[in-house]
Amino acid sequence: MPPLKVIVANGQIPMAESSNDRLAETLVGVLRHFGFQAMRLRFPLSPTLEELPRHLAAFRLIDLSACDGDPGDVLICLDLPTACLRHPAKVLWINHPYGGLVPSALPPTGSTPSSSELLSSAIRQTLERCARLFLPEAARRFSTSAFVAGELQQLADLGLRALWPPLFGNLPSFPEPKDQHPEAERPKGRPTVLLQGAEAGYLPVDRICDVVEASGERLAFAGSPAASGSLAAFRTEALFRSAADRGLDLIRLAPEGSGSRETVPTDGHSVRLEDLPLSGMWLCAVQESSPWSAWNALARKIPLVTTSDGGASVEMVRASQAGVVVEPGVDSVVNALVDLNDESSTDRWTSHAGARAESFLRESYPTWKSVVDDLVGAGR
Repeated sequence: MPPLKVIVANGQIPMAESSNDRLAETLVGVLRHFGFQAMRLRFPLSPTLEELPRHLAAFRLIDLSACDGDPGDVLICLDLPTACLRHPAKVLWINHPYGGLVPSALPPTGSTPSSSELLSSAIRQTLERCARLFLPEAARRFSTSAFVAGELQQLADLGLRALWPPLFGNLPSFPEPKDQHPEAERPKGRPTVLLQGAEAGYLPVDRICDVVEASGERLAFAGSPAASGSLAAFRTEALFRSAADRGLDLIRLAPEGSGSRETVPTDGHSVRLEDLPLSGMWLCAVQESSPWSAWNALARKIPLVTTSDGGASVEMVRASQAGVVVEPGVDSVVNALVDLNDESSTDRWTSHAGARAESFLRESYPTWKSVVDDLVGAGR
């Protein structure tokens, strides 16, 4: 029997890499690894939500089954625009409520943008109509998180099932989480909190800076800029600029993949990451649509803190029981982060966070094999 032909489709903002792009590229590699004939189909997108109705209308005009080439046996759509494509065997795996697009004017960076803030009534009506008419064409409908499923449920009753994607590059063996050695002497200095996010969410810059400022001398904070050219890079650079403008000492880690294991604090002196007295990690993004930020955090096997508006991060923290979810107020976050360093009791949840994280990732988190079976198994 010839291998099943699978097309992975997503919209791409020119000259910028989003989590949708990374997911599409990884999924194509995974499918090929498991013996499928897979290819990626990319469509250009304008980066603003105001253009989304035009994208939906344009994509609906494309009937892949009527093209001169081979339409493939299965079409996997990763966002709303590509979900409007016409294909006889369409599968949805929606990675972002609005395809990763943002409004031309975002709400204040210290607040959580709600659906009503993001969408005008005209745009929302168009999305509801398209979701109701075109998305049910897919026999199998998934999202990358329960948060995304809930957001799209407000547009139409789609019955999306959350299907967490494994970490990028997890093919198909499970990478070993980073080893932690509790018996080793802890580095001296202020307890340091790592900032994680935003892979596929919003970065509340004002809130983060307020927390750093309110923590005073009790905590230090370290964050890493995202990969150059990614949408996340624009968000994290805004954070570092804002922290510098307010005179806050935010340690800047070397970019992922740079080959450097050193960090460069604002005073210019080199510090190795392993020399920082890490007490935990703050998943600081809001409305994260995908669980990758939390996956990276769990792999470090250190206690986690996130806020109730964290989207997919909340799902991961609660499912793993390796962290706490607090209200988004500055005092609530600061108290939770300071509490991570309280070693007055060996029975506290923080002492079990690493074991819980590892157990969750190994025993409860989906593998690429199970994800592929869900997405295309019925057609194999």
